[in-house]
Amino acid sequence: MQQMVNAASFLHSRNVLYLNWQCKNVAFDEGRALAKITNFTNSVKLPIEDAEEKQDVMATLQEWMFVRLIPPEIYRSEHLGYKSDVWGIASLLYEMVTGNIIHEHYRHEEPSAVREMLRENPVVNLDKVQSTVIKKLLRKSLKVSWSDRLTLEDFRTNVIQCLSECQQQHNSS
Repeated sequence: MQQMVNAASFLHSRNVLYLNWQCKNVAFDEGRALAKITNFTNSVKLPIEDAEEKQDVMATLQEWMFVRLIPPEIYRSEHLGYKSDVWGIASLLYEMVTGNIIHEHYRHEEPSAVREMLRENPVVNLDKVQSTVIKKLLRKSLKVSWSDRLTLEDFRTNVIQCLSECQQQHNSS
């Protein structure tokens, strides 16, 4: 997870928003020590100053991104910024700990119907997350309002704390 945060940090330093955070887009070296992200199809170069261009980019993302991974602020055409990658990395963490992509309960619905349902209620159900420590991190990171969501640096700090607490729980059991 720390490598994913480092990757996002690197991309953000180059003004790139990745957005395509899912397990199938993470590749590992032979020893599984080094993770790399792949598939930059939905990446966006920021900032986009022109309001019309920004709306066009969000409309394109709404149409072409995997429907259940789109951050709420993009669904709602409200904002396009780096906290969208925090949503994405948290979605990746959710997938890693549950084996399911977020909003799994919509998997049999038509994409257009899912888009509408998520515009109305983008809240992620965390019932499948067993660890209370990870659930706490996800609650902070999957906030519907991008302005209430953790920054990438705050997410990094919380991941380190989360890993430490998980290790302590594991050692005490």
